[in-house]
Amino acid sequence: MDRSNDHFGKRVLIVEDEMILAVILEKTIEKFGFEIVGKATSGEKAIRMIEELRPDIITVDIHLDDSTDGITVAEIIQQYYSPEVIFITGNSDSLNYTRAKEVGFVAFLTKPVQKEELKTALKKCVLLKEKGAA
Repeated sequence: MDRSNDHFGKRVLIVEDEMILAVILEKTIEKFGFEIVGKATSGEKAIRMIEELRPDIITVDIHLDDSTDGITVAEIIQQYYSPEVIFITGNSDSLNYTRAKEVGFVAFLTKPVQKEELKTALKKCVLLKEKGAA
């Protein structure tokens, strides 16, 4: 049986500088049937990994370990490649929300992330990928 399409639209890169949260996200997302292709703790590393791995979805924290924040990561990547973006933040101030909205996203989730909200956002990403491939 050919299982090559089992993860169509479901390849996820986690961009999160808090390692405990990154592991929790990884386990939760895998339980929902998604494939984790990698984890990055900084914006620069995330950009390199996205270029190399071409994930369908990125979950990205806004505040990261380096000078490149998550919104900038999404903005840079979307200039030449369009993964679906789920922003995750501990700080949902209006400035970050406005900046994120300008870049575009499927969901803007606040920490602590609720599992059902994350699941809904991931499902929406898959539907968008399927629609785009049709």
